[in-house]
Amino acid sequence: MLPMLYGATHSISNISNPAGRERYYSVVGYICETDTFASNKRINEITEGDILCFKNAGAYCFTMASNYNSRFRPPEVLWHKGKAILIRERESFKHSKKLMKTYSLFFSKSFLFLSVLFISAASYAQEVNWISWDEAAKLASTDKNPKKVFIDVYTDWCGWCKKMDKDTFQNPEVAAYMENNYYMVKFDGEGKDPIEYKGKTYKFVPSGRKGYHEFAAALMQGRLSYPTTIFLDEELNMLSPVPGYQKPEPFMEIARYFGDNIYKEKDWKAYTGEAGK
Repeated sequence: MLPMLYGATHSISNISNPAGRERYYSVVGYICETDTFASNKRINEITEGDILCFKNAGAYCFTMASNYNSRFRPPEVLWHKGKAILIRERESFKHSKKLMKTYSLFFSKSFLFLSVLFISAASYAQEVNWISWDEAAKLASTDKNPKKVFIDVYTDWCGWCKKMDKDTFQNPEVAAYMENNYYMVKFDGEGKDPIEYKGKTYKFVPSGRKGYHEFAAALMQGRLSYPTTIFLDEELNMLSPVPGYQKPEPFMEIARYFGDNIYKEKDWKAYTGEAGK
């Protein structure tokens, strides 16, 4: 079950560091272009070698497994009455020797093509360093030359939030500009952790089936809508909330308006050439 196809959510935990500080991660596989199990998900801090537990595998179980891309299938373990029982051994080269002979030529060519493809894609890849609100507030108060703060207010169930992550924030131009000019904050509009802002504590408010966070409501000026992006100045003062999904080009127009301090000299209509229309 792929989240981008069915809106499914994979519950993922870091069993190597269950008490670690939560950070935002995208969890992906290394085989298929659709192997994205989580996007900007809060997980206890991960370091190389840690083991992640997928509490639900959806379609990714042994019955639908294959030797695609020459990968051996994993063992199958039954957990029964507190004991682990091996019911299917891990495949080895010996088990798959015949299969690998059949497809060796095909996979060698495929591997060469994929290597070129990945190297090419990596040269253009840009990543946004998403941080928490507390981290951004601390940096704003301690950095010698603080940046402005950008907050992406999202929810786990928001499809347009995920689309904006993919289309806009992963755009190389957007990612590079935002990383250079803003502290980039991901904030779950339905998160449970209290937030300190301007001497006030904002908390989660249960309401209906889920609820909302007071900080999200304050940032969006009482109009809860996802996604909504928030621009704050270097002293954490509100510049503007921007509701709705934004494609890269119009988003960059807004980001530069505040990031390059154009807003101090021109109003929005003059900046966009709409004055007098």
